[in-house]
Amino acid sequence: MASKKSAYIFILCAALLITGIFGLSSPEKRAAGFVERNGDAFAELVRSNQVIPSTWGKQTIEIWDEEHLMYEFVLGHGFGDKQYWGVYYFPDDVPLPFQNTDIQLSATDKNSWVWQSDGDNHGKTKKITDRWYYFEASF
Repeated sequence: MASKKSAYIFILCAALLITGIFGLSSPEKRAAGFVERNGDAFAELVRSNQVIPSTWGKQTIEIWDEEHLMYEFVLGHGFGDKQYWGVYYFPDDVPLPFQNTDIQLSATDKNSWVWQSDGDNHGKTKKITDRWYYFEASF
């Protein structure tokens, strides 16, 4: 009986450890970490009207200048090459869909939105802090 109880405790501890390890490195948490480390410096660069570089550290900066100006950092890819996640900085502090496209966002709560377009194209946007948003996009 004692060995069975020990096995259950071991399995429970292993499951909690694995959950903790993967939870710490979730795309949302990694994106929030990127903003925490880089957000203020990048925002100051934008506010001071300096030339925006094409990269920030190892990250490429995509500038989407449609109706609104958005600075996007793709930080990673999901399963397959048609899923992306990252952050964007938007001086006007309004949620936008991936690549600032003309797709309607639908609120899921106060700080989260989803979008859906042709076929199975979809994604989400979530506010991290003022002017910074997390995004996911799947195609």
